[in-house]
Amino acid sequence: AYERLGGIGQWLKVNGDAIYGSRPIAPYIKGNVCFTQQKDGNRYALVKTENDLLPEHIELPVEFAGNPQSVQLLGIEQELEWKQSSEKVVIHLPESIRNNPPCNFVWGIRLKN
Repeated sequence: AYERLGGIGQWLKVNGDAIYGSRPIAPYIKGNVCFTQQKDGNRYALVKTENDLLPEHIELPVEFAGNPQSVQLLGIEQELEWKQSSEKVVIHLPESIRNNPPCNFVWGIRLKN
């Protein structure tokens, strides 16, 4: 039980911006992604994958993503490459991040608007 609590605490250290003080925003949940927003306008996607591994690309619906100025995986300093179409925002996760993710199971992505 203590080990699990420690893991939850570590996960919250990395992804707390997507949780604390945020509110859910439409479309709330789509597939394995939950959506939140902070008062400063930054939006967050909490992404769960089927195999608990970070994928090479993450696709988010444009109605959630808006028109981001930058995209970042929480717990990683560098900005991520991304492309936007009329239907979705596709975020590229480099191999260096996929091989050494900042946390496990669910990953937070910040979209600065």
